[in-house]
Amino acid sequence: MVAARSAAMTMNRIADLRYDRENPRTKQRALATGALTLQFAWFFTVIAVAVFLIAAWQLNPLALKLAPLAIAILFFYSFTKRFTNWSHLFLGFGLGISPAAAWIAITGGLDPRMLILCAAVTLWVGGFDVLYACQDIEYDERAGLFPYPKNLGSPRRC
Repeated sequence: MVAARSAAMTMNRIADLRYDRENPRTKQRALATGALTLQFAWFFTVIAVAVFLIAAWQLNPLALKLAPLAIAILFFYSFTKRFTNWSHLFLGFGLGISPAAAWIAITGGLDPRMLILCAAVTLWVGGFDVLYACQDIEYDERAGLFPYPKNLGSPRRC
């Protein structure tokens, strides 16, 4: 879990580097300032993915089979705000799959009842991220990004 989250968070910073450099709220992040290099970020991401895959391999066959799908979901989120207003729901889904992943890790199978918890986490995180994104409405508009709060109009409406 830690390796997958670390890989996902680093991929998000890599994907958003241009925006992080331009956005007043994010321009002090380590990659944006050059405190960390892009080469280091890629290296860290590859190592984190490798650790995640090794951990999944050590758990059980289903965990290993689904591990690449989990990484794909986590990485896909990083690009969604470029083409959809639903990026927050994608982020929520990326975290929302974790209860099912934990169940699979422990039991080697999936209980359909876990999907209720997955949906709850997806909506909780997605909703929270909409509120968090209210900080960047003006920048997102200028940058041509599509997070949901942009549809709300004035930042005062958030």
